[in-house]
Amino acid sequence: MLAQDPSLYAAESVNSVIDEVDSPISQAALDNNSEPTNKSIVEVKSTENQNTSAEKSNVKEVNYFDILEFQVEGNTKLTQDKIEASVYPHMGEKKTIEDVEKAREDLEKAYHQAGYLTVLVDIPEQEVNKKIVKLNVTEGKVSKLRIKDSHYYSLGRIKELAQSVKEGEVPYFPALQHDITRLNRAPDRRITPVLKAGKEFGTVEVELKVEDTLPLHASLELNDRYSQDTTRLRLAGTIHYDNLWQRDHSLSLGFQLSPQNTDEVQVISANYLMRFDASDILLALYGVHSKSNVATVGGINILGNGTILGVRLIKPLPSVDSFYHSISFGLDYKDYGQNLKNFGFSTPVTYMPLSASYSSGWQGADSSTQFSTGVNFGLRGLVSDEKEFLNKRPGVGNGPGAKPNFFIVKAGIERTQALPHSFEAYVKLDGFLSGSPLISNEQYLAGGADTVRGYLEAEASGDRAVHSTLEIRTPQLLQNIAWVQDFKLVTFYDFASLKTIEGGSTQLSGTGVGLRLKAFKGVNFNLDLAVALKDGLVTKKGDLASHMRLWYEF
Repeated sequence: MLAQDPSLYAAESVNSVIDEVDSPISQAALDNNSEPTNKSIVEVKSTENQNTSAEKSNVKEVNYFDILEFQVEGNTKLTQDKIEASVYPHMGEKKTIEDVEKAREDLEKAYHQAGYLTVLVDIPEQEVNKKIVKLNVTEGKVSKLRIKDSHYYSLGRIKELAQSVKEGEVPYFPALQHDITRLNRAPDRRITPVLKAGKEFGTVEVELKVEDTLPLHASLELNDRYSQDTTRLRLAGTIHYDNLWQRDHSLSLGFQLSPQNTDEVQVISANYLMRFDASDILLALYGVHSKSNVATVGGINILGNGTILGVRLIKPLPSVDSFYHSISFGLDYKDYGQNLKNFGFSTPVTYMPLSASYSSGWQGADSSTQFSTGVNFGLRGLVSDEKEFLNKRPGVGNGPGAKPNFFIVKAGIERTQALPHSFEAYVKLDGFLSGSPLISNEQYLAGGADTVRGYLEAEASGDRAVHSTLEIRTPQLLQNIAWVQDFKLVTFYDFASLKTIEGGSTQLSGTGVGLRLKAFKGVNFNLDLAVALKDGLVTKKGDLASHMRLWYEF
């Protein structure tokens, strides 16, 4: 799924949260006196003229009575304005017990609409001898909070994050929804709150039911994402633990190498993701070291020997229904040595680019859409050396060469759409724009499994680019085979157009068929067979190529 929004899960959980709440409400009896409680009292008086010569009939003996004031006892959560709005319509002359009951219902509804679902309103026994009716409010407080079935997450930590239902408090359900959303950010933990009546009247007990798994995950992958003059296979692996210090921090370690000749590709990486109690901001720290001629590893452009150290600050924005989005800001330190043979550069370069991006997604009944946009830019004098950039990419003729103060704009959108008869369409469009020549490390790279199938990895590069993909996917096949969780066939068309500032241009396009297999609860296999429709730097029109990816994950 693209991946579902936690807040949606939390809302669903909270909507089903009240498993059992006793509501013993005494039926109004206008016979006996009862003393008011020590809780706060709100009086609501009618503005109608009081007829002092009104009929003095005994309430016990007639069906009608006057209500010129409501006294609401026990309130600490609603403002007087909201209380008045609830009960004022039910005041006046010649009222009945039904009017009092409607006032009670409307007042209780006002509490519930305000987010206090454990509040009860009842009509105590009383005499209406002064045209005053009392309503009693019981604000159901949490008498006991219990965590159930948590195996890998600290009970105390869960309680600490569930402040909205701590003992002695009146649950405020919007805050409870926020707490559940935050607790369910952990990918290996799902918490559902259940409320039931407490042992004492006017109290509730809260149980947080936990479904969790060991927050340790790993994957091992074999693929054939190779570049020119290197061996075909790549072996990659990652391992990460997602609950360090019982704070939902995540540490990930990874590697990639070329198993047929380990001198060609050697990449190691580390990532650390931090979460904060007082905020939903995420802070990511990462590092990558490479001795490689592979142009793209895990979405990070790495050309030759190099080191990247970076930090990202990610801020989720308020979600609305099935729409979610976030912004991020980043700073990288990049130190590169020798480059790809294809580009003919061997000079080192060190610089520190900044980035800012926005990403969003929304889930429809039969579709999902993701959109992202952002900028990457460098600043002159921020670690970088202008001579290194010019040596990396000198100007052509009288044209400018690469400069450390570059600016790049990126944008992309992708959509998965259900089609008739359980078919599915996938469309992706992305663009890349720079106003000045870029060093090869920052250029857009096209060709290979993630961009244009039918070509080698990073077979073309440019300062400006447009890329598109269209896939049609079949319904799930082999449904009667127990060990197959998902099996689909696909047909696809990929296209990319790249240009350099000097005016050079390259177009790549490929088409073909493929399969997607998930089996044995963790084994995945993707295979695409593609034909190149245009000449590339290495690949010729009509050449056939395969793109294979086999991996196991848990």
